[in-house]
Amino acid sequence: MRTTVERLRWAAVRYEPYWLILCLLVATCLRLFRLEGQSLWADEGVQYFIASAPTLDALWERIAQRTFHPPLSFFISHVFLRLHHSDFFLRLPSVLFGVGSLWLAYGLVRKLTSVSVALVTIWVFAISPLHIWYSQEARMYAPLLFMALLSTLCLVWAVETRRWYWWGCYAVTLALGLYVHVFIVLQIMVHGLWLLLWFRHAWWSYCGAGMVTAGLAFPIVSPWVMYVLRRVSPGLVEGVATISRHRVPIGWEGMFYALYAYGAGFSLGPSLTDLHRDRSMAALLPHVPMIGGIALVYGTLLLVGLYSLSRRWSWGLSGQCLIAFAGPIAGAALLTSISSFSFNVRYTLVGFPFFCLLAAAAIVFLARRQVWLGSVALLALTIISSWSLVYYYGLPAYGRTNVRAAVAHWRAAGESGNLLSVSSAGGVKDVVKRYLTPAEQPRHTWLGGGETVDRVRHFFETHDVRHVYILLARDWHRRREAAVREAFAVQKEHIFTGVKLLKIIRR
Repeated sequence: MRTTVERLRWAAVRYEPYWLILCLLVATCLRLFRLEGQSLWADEGVQYFIASAPTLDALWERIAQRTFHPPLSFFISHVFLRLHHSDFFLRLPSVLFGVGSLWLAYGLVRKLTSVSVALVTIWVFAISPLHIWYSQEARMYAPLLFMALLSTLCLVWAVETRRWYWWGCYAVTLALGLYVHVFIVLQIMVHGLWLLLWFRHAWWSYCGAGMVTAGLAFPIVSPWVMYVLRRVSPGLVEGVATISRHRVPIGWEGMFYALYAYGAGFSLGPSLTDLHRDRSMAALLPHVPMIGGIALVYGTLLLVGLYSLSRRWSWGLSGQCLIAFAGPIAGAALLTSISSFSFNVRYTLVGFPFFCLLAAAAIVFLARRQVWLGSVALLALTIISSWSLVYYYGLPAYGRTNVRAAVAHWRAAGESGNLLSVSSAGGVKDVVKRYLTPAEQPRHTWLGGGETVDRVRHFFETHDVRHVYILLARDWHRRREAAVREAFAVQKEHIFTGVKLLKIIRR
């Protein structure tokens, strides 16, 4: 008679297609659910402005003028907006790339480990609050992760079969990844370490594929590569290696927060708005029990996952997964420590699938020892993700900057007042315009992020109006708000996530 563990293994293999379809259906539903429920935020505003260009020539001009990111994601968004002009279709490509990433992750993990580990991995991936966040964001991070997984799968096949066409596919997928985001280089570095440490026989093929990738990508992405080099070291573009004077130091808390976000997303503990306003220990103390509990669960799973891979498969596979998981985090931390980029979780996303793999390997390992242990671990992980998703979908405080609600409130006021928008993030201007009707747009004035009081005074002096509405977005430390309150009389105020709408009267 089969033991309980053998029955579970048999069920996983026997019903593999059905489990796979179930996970993919859950993943698709979670990523489509309330896709338009949140406002576009500043970076999505830039994506919308560029993608909504009327022609391809205008699209290319806007890319050159407004962004330092490569062009592929903007062309994709442009195509979808031509199908239907809405926030839903602007974000739909990220949903499709997000669900596609689950397919690729399943194929990769099944190739490296077993059916059981692959099924649990895709479940962790499907309900991940972090991946759902980026799968519902109209930016290039879901396509970046898709290309990273596709290139890794091509590399595994190329190393195993030693066929030239797999190396060709690998080079093409890396080039497409560079067309999406230059941070695919973190994945290229991980692949290089893999081959150097465990597959030296394929090193020269890897170098050849890299040259092909450079030939395919450099003519297109060279302006964006040069931009990154300037941010890292301005002297590099003149041939002199000098470190940027404006570099932003990376603290250990940024790396730990990246690990925490891998497990819990951005919807448990402090919200993104809270973290922008105050990252001190005093502000984090109320959230320590939750942060500590989640860190304990996932920290334990990661350690057990590494051990289980080394025991059941090999130390080599365990090392490869550790490098693939930790390498992008370390690489992003290194880059931000010598540049003016700020460390951000999204830069490390190419390592996220291996986080899911390690957690899944731990759950399967525990289930093989005691079924109830594996069940408890899987249940704990599912509860954490579900809890975070409930907050993400249901609590505005954990959502994106809500410019749409502020504009709607200004419209509902039913007055003829002008709307002045203020933010240091230029994309806010594009978001405000997105939600204004053509008739309302002449009543909107963008003031930018500096000298707010002087610009408002100048507006009063040049317009015969008694009052205006000021939309303050991403004013995390409320300095602009304090200056406005000191200079003008505030009659009304309304607070939204990351946004404050003030009605001020001329003194």
